[in-house]
Amino acid sequence: MRSSEQGTTLFSAACAFIMIVVGLQLWLVSASVEALLSGELDVLGPAAAASVILALASGGILLHALDLDRRRRKGGIP
Repeated sequence: MRSSEQGTTLFSAACAFIMIVVGLQLWLVSASVEALLSGELDVLGPAAAASVILALASGGILLHALDLDRRRRKGGIP
């Protein structure tokens, strides 16, 4: 597989993973709002922590994919 194909595959996989994570975060938001409206406030802290962890993970993967793409374009990666 050529490096341009590998870069495209990597970026597509990163985007797919990020879409899944965003879907999970949306589910967490809806579950948190439902818990808030029903008065179950003990759920909100763990849901917020999980959402922050998911956001950091997806941001890190996106930065990694963009860095690899930038290095590949400059010729640093064969």
